[in-house]
Amino acid sequence: MTGAIVWCSPGRNAQTLQAFFTELGERRHTIRAVSIDMSGGYAKAIGENTRAEICFGPFHVVRLAQRAVDQFRRDEWNAHERSHTKAGRWINGTRWSLLKSPDKQSIPQLALLGEVQQANKAMFRAFLLKEELRQLYQLDDRALAPPHLDAWLAWASRSRVAPFIKLARTIRRHRAGILAAIRFGLSNGRLEGLNSRVRLISHRSFGFHSAAPLIASSTCAAAASRSRYPDDFTTKSTGAPQMTGSSCWISQRNCRRSTLRACDRLQSDVDRQSRRSSTFRMSAGNGHFLENR
Repeated sequence: MTGAIVWCSPGRNAQTLQAFFTELGERRHTIRAVSIDMSGGYAKAIGENTRAEICFGPFHVVRLAQRAVDQFRRDEWNAHERSHTKAGRWINGTRWSLLKSPDKQSIPQLALLGEVQQANKAMFRAFLLKEELRQLYQLDDRALAPPHLDAWLAWASRSRVAPFIKLARTIRRHRAGILAAIRFGLSNGRLEGLNSRVRLISHRSFGFHSAAPLIASSTCAAAASRSRYPDDFTTKSTGAPQMTGSSCWISQRNCRRSTLRACDRLQSDVDRQSRRSSTFRMSAGNGHFLENR
């Protein structure tokens, strides 16, 4: 991955992705694998336009496990009358000890995790389930991934931790895509970082009235590297600057200048109150593609 944006459009559904495949033309049949999240909005378009294998990367899988841990901690917090009791305040303070991996925790956080092991075995079991699922992506031999995942599913299903029982059902439905991501070595982590940059651009600009300025600013900010896919790609439909895979060399300094000029023009033309009342929000796509070479 180069880190450059090669295509961008407002929307987060099958119709949006269908527009990308239409512009891609026959080259869409060379795609071998597509990494997406588990929302299900893109699977239909991928199945109708490609023979690619759908993958669910580690970023989303581990995040689901973290959410399950935090949900169980909140359930325990509510069961102990929240912060009105000493036990409730103690549970509230265990959040980061449960969410962070042990190798990234401080000494006090590790000590608190030891207290959790002694005082609340169900919460510690939830922590172990999260860490065991994370280990799925750190195996030395990828061939061990299927039995490891099956063993985790069996443990989570009988764990008596409600959020993980629900998560086990979700992961069982997406088992093939999770194992495919391990086999291909695909991850959406870098793309999620790009999504954070797009949200930061929108926040610093106090929002946009339409998608075109946000797409233009995001494309410039991410164009420090050369965009190479597809070769004949243009963005006439969105109003963003046109780019081709064979000639897209934009210096970071020029990108920043053009972005600042676009923001200055926007601020001079639109009243701040109007911008706040009609802010355009868009969700960047959560997927990337692996092409046959």
